[in-house]
Amino acid sequence: MLSLNSVEMVTQMPEEGVFLLRCNITDIDDIIRDCDYCSRPDDPYGLNPTIRQWLADNPSFPRTPYVPPAVPEAVTIVYPVDLWSRMTDAEADAVEAAMAAQTVRIQNIFKFASSYRSDHELWPLLTGMTAELFGASRAAEILAAS
Repeated sequence: MLSLNSVEMVTQMPEEGVFLLRCNITDIDDIIRDCDYCSRPDDPYGLNPTIRQWLADNPSFPRTPYVPPAVPEAVTIVYPVDLWSRMTDAEADAVEAAMAAQTVRIQNIFKFASSYRSDHELWPLLTGMTAELFGASRAAEILAAS
């Protein structure tokens, strides 16, 4: 028999009157389980009328406000052809000289990369090196997304 056994959490969704409940139910196959249930004010089906009544009967039950998911930081991708094309010969020589001071591992990662990505562990090295060599403004031009 379909029933609402308990409610663990109620979260207000961005749409007015819509809630996401973390609850324990008995489903139509008589199986007891935990689930997430989205309740809308105009839904007359399934457990929703019971859930709407529970919400009305329990106005003091804590309702967590909706928090939109964090927007992931954009990843900058620079292809080697763009990186090297944006530099003058003198700038390219300066980068090569600075890279020569790095470990063989770092030199090879840099040399054989198919792209340079802002979410890679070596991006801070690349941005720091270009800013130190050419200044922040020029580094931003060189390392702009492809």
